[in-house]
Amino acid sequence: MIRAEVESGTEIADACDDLAVWLDEPPSRPPAWPEGRWRLLREAAQVHGVAPLLHLRLEATAWRGGPLRTWLEEQYSANRDRVARMLAELRSILDLCLARQLDVMAMKGPVLLGLFDRGEDSRPMNDLDLLVRDRDLEDAAAVLEELGYEKVFEGWKHSKFLKLGNETVVDDTREHPDNPRPVELHPLCRERLRDEVIDLTELMWSTARRGELYGSNRWLPSADALWLHLLVHTTHHVLLNTFRLSQLLDLDLLSPKVASPADLAASVDPRATIPALCLLHKYFPRRCYADLLQGLLPRVGVGFADWAGDLDLYSASYLSPTPWRAY
Repeated sequence: MIRAEVESGTEIADACDDLAVWLDEPPSRPPAWPEGRWRLLREAAQVHGVAPLLHLRLEATAWRGGPLRTWLEEQYSANRDRVARMLAELRSILDLCLARQLDVMAMKGPVLLGLFDRGEDSRPMNDLDLLVRDRDLEDAAAVLEELGYEKVFEGWKHSKFLKLGNETVVDDTREHPDNPRPVELHPLCRERLRDEVIDLTELMWSTARRGELYGSNRWLPSADALWLHLLVHTTHHVLLNTFRLSQLLDLDLLSPKVASPADLAASVDPRATIPALCLLHKYFPRRCYADLLQGLLPRVGVGFADWAGDLDLYSASYLSPTPWRAY
């Protein structure tokens, strides 16, 4: 992806908000905008990972060609091919791990695509996240090496692997199939929140089940555990100014399938969930998000609550040249 070259923060912020509205109900015909406004919308759509979905939303309208449709078609096609390639690689990894009797569980994108009605051609995937039992970590790494991957990074919560020859970005203007397709092995499911570490490993494994995913019997995370992880992970990206609207779409998709969202959200530091929930409530103003925030906001300071309430698609993403880090 590219960082937008923005003359006006107000204009790009408006373009971000237009995206959120159009994903819900796109205009029947393209607005009479100058090219500069269309450029900002394209940049916002790419940064927020929603170009493929916007393409599908506009399919049912009278839009034909124009400054956006051709670009969206190219974005959609590239993403479709990239996701198909990544899911094929995931199947190979999981099949070999299954044959070796290793406990490995896909997280985030592949599970949303495979189990929760998030169309494979509508959502971008940057990497493949796999939660691995600590006892199986070395064997899982050996599986990746056998399949042609090499370790390129080892951090406090995961190790990153890339296939040989797949280390270089070949096209930063789209979700290109040949751009790096990392695999991350996580012995722990956790995120850092400044001075706090949110560890969801026990929740992920204790609520997991065996079930069908991509043609075989796999370990599957529960909707509850996946939702809480995505909520905390979204806040993590807000704190880094790398948040994407596509993350809210994932959460809003999962929310109706969660049995006790209030109990889940209350089980971790509220600073880990409030920012993501504030964004959810702003762009998907549903009663359930208002109720969750009503129970959580009294547990944080006024300054943090005000900061979280002021977040938007522009300020929380890397489109903003001025990070929010003042609270």
